[in-house]
Amino acid sequence: MERERRALSVRSNMLIRSLWVDYTQRAYSALRVQYNNAYRALLGLPRHCSASGMFADARIDDFYAIIRKRVASLMQRVRGSANSLLMTVADRTDGLMLKHWTKTQASVRDLLSWTSSSISAPMVGADWDKAHKKAAIDLFRLVQIYMGDRKARPGMTLNSVAQDILHATFSNEKLRDELYVQLCRQTTENPLRDSLLRGWELLAVCLAFVPPSSAFQPALTNYVNRHRDPAFADAFPEVGKWPIHVQVSHYAGVACKRLERIGFGGKRQPRKPTTDDIDQARIQIFRQSMFGNTLSEVMALQKERFPNRQLPWVQVALSQQVLALNGRETEGIFRVSADVDEVNALKAKIDNWELPDASTLTDAHAPASLLKLWYRELYEPLIPDALYGPCVAAGTDFAACTRALHRLPPINRLH
Repeated sequence: MERERRALSVRSNMLIRSLWVDYTQRAYSALRVQYNNAYRALLGLPRHCSASGMFADARIDDFYAIIRKRVASLMQRVRGSANSLLMTVADRTDGLMLKHWTKTQASVRDLLSWTSSSISAPMVGADWDKAHKKAAIDLFRLVQIYMGDRKARPGMTLNSVAQDILHATFSNEKLRDELYVQLCRQTTENPLRDSLLRGWELLAVCLAFVPPSSAFQPALTNYVNRHRDPAFADAFPEVGKWPIHVQVSHYAGVACKRLERIGFGGKRQPRKPTTDDIDQARIQIFRQSMFGNTLSEVMALQKERFPNRQLPWVQVALSQQVLALNGRETEGIFRVSADVDEVNALKAKIDNWELPDASTLTDAHAPASLLKLWYRELYEPLIPDALYGPCVAAGTDFAACTRALHRLPPINRLH
Protein backbone atom coordinates (compact mmCIF):
# COMPACT_ATOMS: atom_id res chain seq x y z
CA MET A 1 0.00 0.00 0.00
CA GLU A 2 2.77 2.50 0.94
CA ARG A 3 4.63 1.73 -2.25
CA GLU A 4 1.50 2.40 -4.32
CA ARG A 5 0.92 5.68 -2.51
CA ARG A 6 4.49 6.84 -3.27
CA ALA A 7 4.12 5.85 -6.92
CA LEU A 8 0.86 7.78 -7.20
CA SER A 9 2.44 10.80 -5.50
CA VAL A 10 5.40 10.84 -7.90
CA ARG A 11 3.13 10.43 -10.91
CA SER A 12 0.78 13.22 -9.76
CA ASN A 13 3.68 15.60 -9.13
CA MET A 14 5.04 14.94 -12.62
CA LEU A 15 1.62 15.62 -14.14
CA ILE A 16 1.19 18.82 -12.15
CA ARG A 17 4.57 20.12 -13.34
CA SER A 18 3.70 19.37 -16.96
CA LEU A 19 0.28 21.01 -16.48
CA TRP A 20 1.89 24.21 -15.18
CA VAL A 21 4.51 24.43 -17.92
CA ASP A 22 2.40 23.43 -20.92
CA TYR A 23 -1.31 23.09 -20.29
CA THR A 24 -3.16 20.50 -22.40
CA GLN A 25 -6.53 18.82 -22.00
CA ARG A 26 -4.75 15.47 -22.03
CA ALA A 27 -2.57 16.39 -19.04
CA TYR A 28 -5.63 17.80 -17.26
CA SER A 29 -7.53 14.52 -17.74
CA ALA A 30 -4.53 12.43 -16.70
CA LEU A 31 -4.25 14.42 -13.46
CA ARG A 32 -7.94 13.78 -12.72
CA VAL A 33 -7.43 10.02 -13.17
CA GLN A 34 -4.43 10.03 -10.82
CA TYR A 35 -6.37 12.06 -8.25
CA ASN A 36 -9.19 9.48 -8.34
CA ASN A 37 -6.75 6.56 -8.10
CA ALA A 38 -4.97 8.15 -5.14
CA TYR A 39 -8.24 8.31 -3.17
CA ARG A 40 -9.14 4.74 -4.12
CA ALA A 41 -5.78 3.65 -2.71
CA LEU A 42 -6.25 5.70 0.47
CA LEU A 43 -9.75 4.29 1.02
CA GLY A 44 -8.77 0.75 0.12
CA LEU A 45 -11.25 0.54 -2.76
CA PRO A 46 -10.81 -1.45 -5.99
CA ARG A 47 -9.63 0.50 -9.06
CA HIS A 48 -12.85 -0.22 -10.96
CA CYS A 49 -15.22 1.38 -8.39
CA SER A 50 -17.23 4.50 -9.28
CA ALA A 51 -15.29 7.70 -8.60
CA SER A 52 -18.40 9.85 -8.14
CA GLY A 53 -19.91 7.32 -5.70
CA MET A 54 -16.62 7.09 -3.80
CA PHE A 55 -16.41 10.86 -3.19
CA ALA A 56 -20.14 11.13 -2.39
CA ASP A 57 -19.94 8.38 0.23
CA ALA A 58 -16.85 9.92 1.84
CA ARG A 59 -18.31 13.46 1.60
CA ILE A 60 -15.13 14.70 -0.09
CA ASP A 61 -14.83 17.12 -3.02
CA ASP A 62 -14.14 15.37 -6.29
CA PHE A 63 -11.69 16.70 -8.89
CA TYR A 64 -14.26 18.89 -10.68
CA ALA A 65 -15.50 20.45 -7.42
CA ILE A 66 -11.95 21.42 -6.49
CA ILE A 67 -11.40 22.95 -9.92
CA ARG A 68 -14.64 24.96 -9.69
CA LYS A 69 -13.63 26.36 -6.31
CA ARG A 70 -10.14 27.22 -7.58
CA VAL A 71 -11.61 28.98 -10.62
CA ALA A 72 -14.00 31.03 -8.46
CA SER A 73 -11.16 31.97 -6.10
CA LEU A 74 -8.88 32.97 -8.98
CA MET A 75 -11.60 35.03 -10.64
CA GLN A 76 -12.22 36.85 -7.37
CA ARG A 77 -8.52 37.66 -6.96
CA VAL A 78 -8.18 38.87 -10.56
CA ARG A 79 -11.27 41.10 -10.34
CA GLY A 80 -9.95 42.54 -7.09
CA SER A 81 -6.55 43.21 -8.65
CA ALA A 82 -5.24 46.74 -9.14
CA ASN A 83 -3.98 45.70 -12.58
CA SER A 84 -6.33 47.55 -14.93
CA LEU A 85 -5.48 45.33 -17.91
CA LEU A 86 -6.53 42.22 -15.98
CA MET A 87 -9.68 43.96 -14.78
CA THR A 88 -10.64 45.01 -18.31
CA VAL A 89 -10.29 41.48 -19.69
CA ALA A 90 -11.67 39.57 -16.70
CA ASP A 91 -14.75 41.74 -16.18
CA ARG A 92 -16.08 41.04 -19.65
CA THR A 93 -18.66 38.26 -19.47
CA ASP A 94 -18.17 37.67 -23.20
CA GLY A 95 -14.38 37.48 -22.97
CA LEU A 96 -12.02 34.63 -23.70
CA MET A 97 -10.76 34.53 -20.12
CA LEU A 98 -14.12 33.85 -18.42
CA LYS A 99 -15.25 31.55 -21.22
CA HIS A 100 -12.11 29.45 -20.82
CA TRP A 101 -12.28 29.39 -17.02
CA THR A 102 -15.83 28.09 -17.05
CA LYS A 103 -14.58 25.03 -18.95
CA THR A 104 -11.17 24.36 -17.42
CA GLN A 105 -8.78 25.95 -14.98
CA ALA A 106 -6.26 28.19 -16.68
CA SER A 107 -3.86 30.67 -15.17
CA VAL A 108 -3.75 34.38 -15.96
CA ARG A 109 -0.17 33.77 -17.00
CA ASP A 110 -1.35 31.48 -19.80
CA LEU A 111 -4.04 33.81 -21.12
CA LEU A 112 -2.15 37.10 -20.96
CA SER A 113 1.38 36.00 -21.85
CA TRP A 114 3.18 35.62 -25.15
CA THR A 115 2.32 32.57 -27.21
CA SER A 116 3.75 31.13 -30.40
CA SER A 117 0.41 29.46 -31.17
CA SER A 118 -2.66 30.86 -32.90
CA ILE A 119 -5.74 31.91 -30.94
CA SER A 120 -9.09 30.24 -31.52
CA ALA A 121 -11.29 33.12 -30.29
CA PRO A 122 -10.99 36.88 -29.76
CA MET A 123 -9.38 38.07 -26.54
CA VAL A 124 -12.18 40.52 -25.68
CA GLY A 125 -15.13 39.66 -27.91
CA ALA A 126 -16.29 36.06 -27.58
CA ASP A 127 -19.90 37.04 -28.46
CA TRP A 128 -18.94 38.60 -31.81
CA ASP A 129 -20.46 37.25 -34.99
CA LYS A 130 -18.53 34.84 -37.16
CA ALA A 131 -17.05 37.52 -39.43
CA HIS A 132 -15.71 39.59 -36.53
CA LYS A 133 -14.27 36.53 -34.79
CA LYS A 134 -12.44 35.59 -37.98
CA ALA A 135 -11.17 39.18 -38.27
CA ALA A 136 -9.74 39.01 -34.71
CA ILE A 137 -8.04 35.67 -35.36
CA ASP A 138 -6.61 36.92 -38.68
CA LEU A 139 -5.44 40.05 -36.89
CA PHE A 140 -3.49 37.95 -34.39
CA ARG A 141 -1.80 36.10 -37.26
CA LEU A 142 -0.72 39.43 -38.78
CA VAL A 143 0.66 40.54 -35.39
CA GLN A 144 2.64 37.30 -35.18
CA ILE A 145 3.95 37.78 -38.73
CA TYR A 146 5.11 41.32 -37.93
CA MET A 147 6.84 40.10 -34.76
CA GLY A 148 8.54 37.24 -36.60
CA ASP A 149 6.63 34.54 -34.69
CA ARG A 150 4.92 33.29 -37.84
CA LYS A 151 6.23 32.85 -41.36
CA ALA A 152 5.22 35.63 -43.75
CA ARG A 153 3.67 34.95 -47.12
CA PRO A 154 5.67 35.81 -50.27
CA GLY A 155 5.59 39.53 -51.03
CA MET A 156 4.83 40.59 -47.46
CA THR A 157 6.95 43.34 -45.88
CA LEU A 158 6.88 44.89 -42.42
CA ASN A 159 5.21 47.99 -43.84
CA SER A 160 2.58 46.05 -45.78
CA VAL A 161 1.72 43.89 -42.76
CA ALA A 162 1.40 46.96 -40.52
CA GLN A 163 -0.76 48.62 -43.18
CA ASP A 164 -3.05 45.57 -43.33
CA ILE A 165 -3.41 45.70 -39.53
CA LEU A 166 -4.17 49.41 -39.45
CA HIS A 167 -6.60 49.38 -42.36
CA ALA A 168 -8.47 46.43 -40.82
CA THR A 169 -8.88 48.20 -37.47
CA PHE A 170 -9.26 51.82 -38.63
CA SER A 171 -13.07 51.92 -38.66
CA ASN A 172 -13.73 49.26 -36.00
CA GLU A 173 -13.22 50.42 -32.41
CA LYS A 174 -13.78 46.95 -30.89
CA LEU A 175 -11.22 45.44 -33.24
CA ARG A 176 -8.75 48.17 -32.25
CA ASP A 177 -9.16 47.20 -28.58
CA GLU A 178 -8.65 43.57 -29.62
CA LEU A 179 -5.43 44.61 -31.39
CA TYR A 180 -4.04 46.40 -28.35
CA VAL A 181 -4.92 43.53 -25.98
CA GLN A 182 -3.16 41.14 -28.39
CA LEU A 183 -0.07 43.38 -28.43
CA CYS A 184 -0.08 43.61 -24.62
CA ARG A 185 -0.21 39.82 -24.49
CA GLN A 186 2.57 39.30 -27.04
CA THR A 187 4.89 41.75 -25.27
CA THR A 188 4.36 40.09 -21.88
CA GLU A 189 6.94 37.44 -20.85
CA ASN A 190 8.15 37.17 -24.44
CA PRO A 191 11.36 35.09 -24.34
CA LEU A 192 12.50 36.16 -27.83
CA ARG A 193 14.41 39.45 -27.93
CA ASP A 194 13.72 40.31 -31.58
CA SER A 195 10.05 39.36 -31.28
CA LEU A 196 9.66 41.48 -28.13
CA LEU A 197 11.18 44.57 -29.76
CA ARG A 198 9.07 44.08 -32.89
CA GLY A 199 5.97 43.88 -30.70
CA TRP A 200 6.76 47.16 -28.97
CA GLU A 201 7.62 48.72 -32.31
CA LEU A 202 4.25 47.68 -33.74
CA LEU A 203 2.47 49.06 -30.66
CA ALA A 204 4.18 52.44 -31.12
CA VAL A 205 3.49 52.47 -34.87
CA CYS A 206 -0.21 51.65 -34.40
CA LEU A 207 -0.62 54.41 -31.81
CA ALA A 208 0.58 56.92 -34.40
CA PHE A 209 -2.56 56.25 -36.46
CA VAL A 210 -5.42 54.59 -34.51
CA PRO A 211 -6.51 54.98 -30.85
CA PRO A 212 -8.05 52.46 -28.47
CA SER A 213 -11.57 53.07 -27.19
CA SER A 214 -11.99 55.55 -24.35
CA ALA A 215 -13.01 52.61 -22.11
CA PHE A 216 -9.81 50.65 -22.78
CA GLN A 217 -7.43 53.63 -22.93
CA PRO A 218 -6.74 53.78 -19.14
CA ALA A 219 -5.79 50.09 -19.09
CA LEU A 220 -3.45 50.51 -22.07
CA THR A 221 -1.94 53.65 -20.53
CA ASN A 222 -1.23 51.77 -17.29
CA TYR A 223 0.33 48.87 -19.20
CA VAL A 224 2.64 51.16 -21.19
CA ASN A 225 3.58 53.26 -18.15
CA ARG A 226 4.66 50.16 -16.23
CA HIS A 227 7.42 49.66 -18.81
CA ARG A 228 8.69 53.25 -18.78
CA ASP A 229 11.64 54.52 -16.79
CA PRO A 230 11.99 58.33 -17.00
CA ALA A 231 15.62 58.03 -15.88
CA PHE A 232 16.65 56.68 -19.29
CA ALA A 233 17.67 59.04 -22.09
CA ASP A 234 15.43 59.81 -25.06
CA ALA A 235 18.27 59.74 -27.63
CA PHE A 236 19.53 56.42 -28.96
CA PRO A 237 22.46 56.91 -31.36
CA GLU A 238 23.25 53.17 -31.55
CA VAL A 239 20.06 51.29 -30.76
CA GLY A 240 21.42 47.74 -30.91
CA LYS A 241 24.03 48.36 -28.19
CA TRP A 242 21.52 49.31 -25.51
CA PRO A 243 20.24 46.71 -23.01
CA ILE A 244 16.83 45.25 -23.83
CA HIS A 245 15.06 46.85 -20.84
CA VAL A 246 16.34 50.30 -21.85
CA GLN A 247 15.06 49.85 -25.40
CA VAL A 248 11.67 48.65 -24.16
CA SER A 249 11.48 51.68 -21.85
CA HIS A 250 12.11 53.96 -24.83
CA TYR A 251 9.45 52.24 -26.96
CA ALA A 252 7.03 52.55 -24.03
CA GLY A 253 7.80 56.26 -23.66
CA VAL A 254 7.13 56.90 -27.35
CA ALA A 255 3.95 54.79 -27.23
CA CYS A 256 2.70 56.70 -24.18
CA LYS A 257 3.24 60.09 -25.85
CA ARG A 258 1.48 58.96 -29.02
CA LEU A 259 -1.39 57.51 -26.98
CA GLU A 260 -1.86 60.82 -25.15
CA ARG A 261 -2.07 62.67 -28.46
CA ILE A 262 -4.31 60.34 -30.43
CA GLY A 263 -6.39 58.91 -27.60
CA PHE A 264 -9.40 60.35 -25.80
CA GLY A 265 -8.68 64.00 -25.02
CA GLY A 266 -5.89 64.25 -27.61
CA LYS A 267 -5.92 66.41 -30.73
CA ARG A 268 -4.48 64.04 -33.29
CA GLN A 269 -7.03 62.44 -35.59
CA PRO A 270 -6.96 58.75 -36.65
CA ARG A 271 -6.01 58.16 -40.27
CA LYS A 272 -5.36 55.39 -42.73
CA PRO A 273 -1.62 55.42 -43.37
CA THR A 274 0.35 54.72 -46.52
CA THR A 275 3.39 52.46 -46.32
CA ASP A 276 5.57 55.62 -46.40
CA ASP A 277 3.65 56.99 -43.38
CA ILE A 278 4.26 53.73 -41.52
CA ASP A 279 7.95 53.82 -42.40
CA GLN A 280 8.22 57.36 -41.02
CA ALA A 281 6.32 56.41 -37.86
CA ARG A 282 8.85 53.62 -37.28
CA ILE A 283 11.88 55.82 -37.98
CA GLN A 284 10.58 58.52 -35.65
CA ILE A 285 10.57 56.13 -32.70
CA PHE A 286 14.32 56.73 -32.43
CA ARG A 287 14.65 59.96 -34.39
CA GLN A 288 12.08 62.59 -33.53
CA SER A 289 10.49 64.52 -36.36
CA MET A 290 10.16 68.28 -36.70
CA PHE A 291 6.62 67.68 -37.94
CA GLY A 292 3.63 66.98 -35.67
CA ASN A 293 5.21 68.34 -32.48
CA THR A 294 4.73 71.54 -30.49
CA LEU A 295 6.87 74.64 -31.10
CA SER A 296 8.64 74.05 -27.77
CA GLU A 297 9.52 70.48 -28.78
CA VAL A 298 10.82 71.64 -32.16
CA MET A 299 13.03 74.23 -30.44
CA ALA A 300 14.32 71.58 -28.03
CA LEU A 301 15.21 69.34 -30.99
CA GLN A 302 17.39 72.02 -32.58
CA LYS A 303 18.92 73.36 -29.36
CA GLU A 304 22.16 71.41 -29.72
CA ARG A 305 22.66 72.28 -33.40
CA PHE A 306 21.41 75.85 -33.28
CA PRO A 307 21.63 77.05 -29.66
CA ASN A 308 21.24 80.75 -30.57
CA ARG A 309 18.29 80.53 -32.98
CA GLN A 310 15.04 82.05 -31.77
CA LEU A 311 12.93 80.60 -34.58
CA PRO A 312 12.60 76.97 -35.72
CA TRP A 313 15.23 76.06 -38.29
CA VAL A 314 12.66 74.20 -40.38
CA GLN A 315 10.50 77.31 -40.71
CA VAL A 316 13.39 79.60 -41.65
CA ALA A 317 14.98 77.10 -44.06
CA LEU A 318 11.74 76.44 -45.96
CA SER A 319 10.89 80.15 -46.11
CA GLN A 320 14.31 80.85 -47.61
CA GLN A 321 13.78 78.09 -50.16
CA VAL A 322 10.46 79.63 -51.22
CA LEU A 323 12.12 83.04 -51.68
CA ALA A 324 15.15 81.57 -53.51
CA LEU A 325 12.79 79.91 -56.02
CA ASN A 326 11.01 83.21 -56.76
CA GLY A 327 8.05 82.35 -54.57
CA ARG A 328 6.95 85.98 -54.37
CA GLU A 329 6.25 86.00 -58.10
CA THR A 330 4.93 82.41 -58.34
CA GLU A 331 1.24 82.27 -59.16
CA GLY A 332 -0.87 80.33 -56.68
CA ILE A 333 1.89 80.07 -54.06
CA PHE A 334 0.57 78.28 -50.92
CA ARG A 335 -2.60 77.38 -52.87
CA VAL A 336 -1.41 75.20 -55.74
CA SER A 337 -0.49 71.69 -54.60
CA ALA A 338 3.05 70.52 -55.29
CA ASP A 339 4.14 67.08 -56.52
CA VAL A 340 3.54 64.65 -53.62
CA ASP A 341 6.75 62.66 -54.18
CA GLU A 342 8.81 65.85 -54.29
CA VAL A 343 7.24 67.09 -51.04
CA ASN A 344 7.81 63.74 -49.29
CA ALA A 345 11.43 63.63 -50.46
CA LEU A 346 11.98 67.18 -49.18
CA LYS A 347 10.32 66.32 -45.85
CA ALA A 348 12.64 63.32 -45.38
CA LYS A 349 15.67 65.54 -46.01
CA ILE A 350 14.45 68.21 -43.60
CA ASP A 351 13.97 65.58 -40.87
CA ASN A 352 17.61 64.61 -41.51
CA TRP A 353 18.69 68.25 -41.08
CA GLU A 354 19.51 68.43 -44.77
CA LEU A 355 18.48 71.14 -47.19
CA PRO A 356 18.65 70.41 -50.92
CA ASP A 357 20.07 72.93 -53.35
CA ALA A 358 17.24 75.12 -54.62
CA SER A 359 18.32 74.33 -58.19
CA THR A 360 17.30 70.68 -57.70
CA LEU A 361 13.67 71.65 -57.02
CA THR A 362 11.14 72.18 -59.82
CA ASP A 363 9.61 75.36 -58.39
CA ALA A 364 8.63 77.11 -55.15
CA HIS A 365 5.48 75.02 -54.66
CA ALA A 366 7.30 72.09 -52.99
CA PRO A 367 8.90 74.07 -50.11
CA ALA A 368 5.72 76.18 -49.83
CA SER A 369 3.54 73.07 -49.52
CA LEU A 370 5.89 71.59 -46.93
CA LEU A 371 5.98 74.83 -44.93
CA LYS A 372 2.18 74.90 -44.94
CA LEU A 373 2.16 71.23 -43.86
CA TRP A 374 4.55 72.00 -40.99
CA TYR A 375 2.22 74.71 -39.69
CA ARG A 376 -0.85 72.51 -40.15
CA GLU A 377 0.70 69.55 -38.30
CA LEU A 378 1.82 71.54 -35.25
CA TYR A 379 0.29 69.73 -32.29
CA GLU A 380 -0.44 73.09 -30.64
CA PRO A 381 -1.41 75.76 -33.23
CA LEU A 382 0.29 79.16 -33.33
CA ILE A 383 -2.81 80.61 -31.67
CA PRO A 384 -3.55 78.19 -28.79
CA ASP A 385 -7.12 76.94 -28.47
CA ALA A 386 -7.64 78.86 -25.22
CA LEU A 387 -6.82 82.17 -26.98
CA TYR A 388 -8.53 81.52 -30.30
CA GLY A 389 -11.84 83.09 -29.23
CA PRO A 390 -10.32 86.35 -27.90
CA CYS A 391 -8.13 86.67 -31.03
CA VAL A 392 -11.14 86.32 -33.35
CA ALA A 393 -13.21 88.69 -31.19
CA ALA A 394 -10.46 91.33 -31.41
CA GLY A 395 -11.28 91.77 -35.10
CA THR A 396 -9.95 95.08 -36.43
CA ASP A 397 -9.61 96.65 -33.00
CA PHE A 398 -5.88 97.45 -32.86
CA ALA A 399 -5.71 97.71 -29.07
CA ALA A 400 -7.59 94.41 -28.60
CA CYS A 401 -5.31 92.70 -31.14
CA THR A 402 -2.26 93.99 -29.27
CA ARG A 403 -3.60 92.66 -25.96
CA ALA A 404 -4.36 89.27 -27.55
CA LEU A 405 -0.87 89.15 -29.07
CA HIS A 406 0.77 89.80 -25.70
CA ARG A 407 -1.16 86.90 -24.20
CA LEU A 408 0.51 84.45 -26.61
CA PRO A 409 3.50 82.41 -25.43
CA PRO A 410 6.87 84.10 -26.32
CA ILE A 411 7.79 81.61 -29.07
CA ASN A 412 4.34 82.00 -30.67
CA ARG A 413 4.61 85.80 -30.72
CA LEU A 414 7.82 85.64 -32.76
CA HIS A 415 5.92 83.98 -35.61
